[in-house]
Amino acid sequence: MAKGRPHQMASSGITARGIGMTFSRRGASTTVLESLDLDIAAGSFVTLLGPSGCGKSTLLKILGGILQPTEGSVHIGESTAADAVARKDIGLVLQRPALLPWKTARENVAMLRDLAKKGTRGDGAADRALELVGLTHAADRLPHELSGGMAQRVSIARALAMDPEILLMDEPFGALDAITRDAMNETLAGIWAATGKTIVFVTHSISEAVFLSDTIHVMASDPGRIVEEVTIALDRPRRAEVLDTSEFLTYSTHLREQLVGPEARV
Repeated sequence: MAKGRPHQMASSGITARGIGMTFSRRGASTTVLESLDLDIAAGSFVTLLGPSGCGKSTLLKILGGILQPTEGSVHIGESTAADAVARKDIGLVLQRPALLPWKTARENVAMLRDLAKKGTRGDGAADRALELVGLTHAADRLPHELSGGMAQRVSIARALAMDPEILLMDEPFGALDAITRDAMNETLAGIWAATGKTIVFVTHSISEAVFLSDTIHVMASDPGRIVEEVTIALDRPRRAEVLDTSEFLTYSTHLREQLVGPEARV
């Protein structure tokens, strides 16, 4: 375990066994995932890393109960994924923030809680979530008054306001410029340290995966599967300076070799 690991609060882990996913359309079948097993420890930061089309997003949706696998099962702690979804124990952050343009940042963050009747507009959850992502000062701004990075932080705060045990993130920073993306990675690392939530993060960026993760599951395609599990033993907290260290370069080089080698079939 890396030094500086944040104190872990109550959270749930994820166990997936024998996951297979086949899509059928017009009489043709495509196997996206095959015989996939996955163990994610409670309170850990885990990344699914792989090339486009290897099934990362499909696997994330299965873990979140959005898709039902053709084969296999997923458990969140002792519960099924469906039960965890029903209890609002899983939060989802997508690549695009999808904010309602006529609502302020605070109102967008409070929206899911209002719909779920999990709180009220006055219960303070939205403001606490905005504070976690560093946007207290922008609570009353409309989406068109926010930068791309700020809008994505509102999206993260919206998921955090539901207080899920697990946060699933599907390439949330993929549309941001490099400088903003680096800043968002530091912000997310701080949120994880402060909340102790289990985070499962999808990316095809090697440097992003190494910077954020406890564990990286390297995926290959045709069909989608996990070909290696890499533990990242860099000290925490991590700052931008770690990107220039020999240890960071060693991890990045190894992962790049895995992704371009014959096993990855990129």
